[in-house]
Amino acid sequence: MIHGLWQFRGHKVIAFTATSSVSYERLVYHCICPPTVLKFKSEFELIHGTAPVADPSIVSCVSDDSLFTSLVADLDKHFELHPVIIITDA
Repeated sequence: MIHGLWQFRGHKVIAFTATSSVSYERLVYHCICPPTVLKFKSEFELIHGTAPVADPSIVSCVSDDSLFTSLVADLDKHFELHPVIIITDA
């Protein structure tokens, strides 16, 4: 029975994750050992040559017409480059 992460120290530990954060890496570093992080390109990156994750662009629209116009412009501009996520409460 494992009672804590420190019991993994000295053993070969393999973990898989699509994402990690500094806090998780720090926890592993202090409880198990310094992590070896392998970074791979995603399938999207291999095909398109660019990462699908980008800084968000928030566009406020005051009417349904301006919202539709903005959506069409963004889709025309970004559709082939990376995923587009649209969040609305309408």
